[in-house]
Amino acid sequence: INDRKPRLKAMKTHKNTLGIAGLVLIFFLPISHFGQATWEKHKGNPVFSGKGNKADHHCYFPSVLFENGIYKMWYTTTDKAYSTKQIAFVKSSDGINWLPSETPFIANMKPASWNRYICSARVIRIRDTLKMWYTAYSELSTPCIGYAWSVQENVWNFNTDPVLSRGDPGDFDDVYVFGPSIYHDGTTYHMWYSACSSDGKFNIGYAASEDGIHWRKSDANNPVIKSVGSIGWYCHGVHYPSVVVYKGIFHMWFGGSGYDWERRVGYATSADGINWSEGNGNAAVLDSGHEDAWDNQQVHAPCVILDEDRFKMWYGASNTLEGIWKIGYAVSNEFGEFETEDPQTLTPSLSASPNPFSGNVLITYELPEREQVTLEVYSYNG
Repeated sequence: INDRKPRLKAMKTHKNTLGIAGLVLIFFLPISHFGQATWEKHKGNPVFSGKGNKADHHCYFPSVLFENGIYKMWYTTTDKAYSTKQIAFVKSSDGINWLPSETPFIANMKPASWNRYICSARVIRIRDTLKMWYTAYSELSTPCIGYAWSVQENVWNFNTDPVLSRGDPGDFDDVYVFGPSIYHDGTTYHMWYSACSSDGKFNIGYAASEDGIHWRKSDANNPVIKSVGSIGWYCHGVHYPSVVVYKGIFHMWFGGSGYDWERRVGYATSADGINWSEGNGNAAVLDSGHEDAWDNQQVHAPCVILDEDRFKMWYGASNTLEGIWKIGYAVSNEFGEFETEDPQTLTPSLSASPNPFSGNVLITYELPEREQVTLEVYSYNG
């Protein structure tokens, strides 16, 4: 996501026994491009502001499922002083007007436990079981990721221990981990999670699991999306990913923040869930509102689902006047596949040193925009 100029580095070649420089053929193969449609915020935002009691002062970190004609949302709620955090549950027939359920709160754990406070959950359904991964912490422990499951709606069983914890000193996630997004492909659980490092930066990592409990971090690739530079809208951190797989492509929306602490929503795509490319020209796809808007300070922690050929997003937001977190709603059109382009072939000559080839050869090229590229090296005998 950080490198907008495609490159191929350190490509190892076979020794050319003819002692003649090779010829590089760069093929731009046909590929369907996905364009990020514009998000339209709901005119009646915010769509949810809590239930009006002291424990439900701030509402954010939504996680939404659409099942049997009903939208179900789990969200984080806290009091005015942020002294308590818990997860609450509401339902809606349209994703806009929300009603409390019979079991509105998932209670906090015991005071001495590692998951005394729980927040920023993601919920998915696997057959007859709801599965939740959530951020947890206490006065005695740093944030980590826990797991719970429910067969009866909103009656949750909690795993005894955290399922994902911070890394070793020097790792990108050596301070704490939080804010997961989960996808199950039928065999493997995939997790993208937020992480804080000792330098104060926030990045997004990836882990995989067969059972949703025992996770393997992708140490060779982590972090998979990084905060960038010292200026810009996500130079301080990227976090709270929301991943949807659509037509074989992983789509991620994520929160980003600069050192001004304003937060926006960004977007990236990937063919494998590990190697990501930024979308929308590396600009935010959902920004804070105008000066008098309810969300003029920050928009953050999106949850995106695909419903009725449209992408729908719920997100947390606040303004400079009240400073109260509420939940907004936005809709985009279906991602349109742009017309598939015809393949093009370029045949620039390659001079090699030493000649014949030995060791590694560095090949670089630049494109006006991202393309799928196949690079082949031939000797004159084919």
